[in-house]
Amino acid sequence: MKTRKGFVSNSSSSSFVIGFKNDEENLTEERLLPLFKVESGSIFYPFAKEMCRLIVELSEVYNPRKDWDEDFNAENLKKEGYKKVYVGCSSTGEGGLEGVLCEMELNYKDDHFAFIKEGR
Repeated sequence: MKTRKGFVSNSSSSSFVIGFKNDEENLTEERLLPLFKVESGSIFYPFAKEMCRLIVELSEVYNPRKDWDEDFNAENLKKEGYKKVYVGCSSTGEGGLEGVLCEMELNYKDDHFAFIKEGR
């Protein structure tokens, strides 16, 4: 029998970028909820609300001089006129909703708001 020593991981991660054209607008659960297209009476509504809460929790205002390397999509959103940009990441290794977020296809862009997911 072979025994493996050390750290082994099958997790993967993905990052996301959120942009607002209006720099007065802040990242809130209520702003993200329409992305999920779930009616308030749906059995999936609590899941969508919790997913929005997690996205807000995992996000921070993009600042290339801080601890994030220059992010291609964040920089592109800035060039396209999105004045307030947030970045975040999730990992399947965390399990639960964070793992679900990592696996989801969730991209949206209009004249006022953008959500771009990268990776996985």
